[in-house]
Amino acid sequence: RNNSEQKKFSGIKPILKIDEIINKSILIWDEQGLGDTILFSRFLFDLLKYTKHITFVVHKSLKDLFFNLHKDILVEDYDSLIVDNFDFQLSVCSIPLLLGINKLELITYKPLTLPKKDFEITNSLFLNNKLNIGFVWSGNSKFANDEYRSIPFEFFAPLLKIDKFNFFKLSKDLEIK
Repeated sequence: RNNSEQKKFSGIKPILKIDEIINKSILIWDEQGLGDTILFSRFLFDLLKYTKHITFVVHKSLKDLFFNLHKDILVEDYDSLIVDNFDFQLSVCSIPLLLGINKLELITYKPLTLPKKDFEITNSLFLNNKLNIGFVWSGNSKFANDEYRSIPFEFFAPLLKIDKFNFFKLSKDLEIK
């Protein structure tokens, strides 16, 4: 679907066609919540086929998560962003539409990696040869349409009992309805 906001920063043109960004400097910004920013960040890698000048601006709580996303993707938070010298801008959730990605098999998968110090702390969680799954069942309960995107926790109880998987709560808040 088309997002309502095509332009967040004045003076920077929105991207209308993918071939406009070849070797150009682009600013990608988040327009949804933290979970959508994480989810849609996977599409940044597809933009690298067109340009190596990408800045991804995110909420400050996500900056450390994306610290080593890719050598050609600069990650900034809104407080440290200097809005100079960008040719184009685009919301992160609009990347699939721009790229014409409309089927699951067209999605490129790139796992996020933890900083070395954090990985050493959590490494023991990953050594049991189970599939590790990040789990989010609810968003911001103050969001006007939260009832359409959050799912009551009890629906997942049978799934969480499967011993083949490690589940990790990724929700910012603990909403068990």
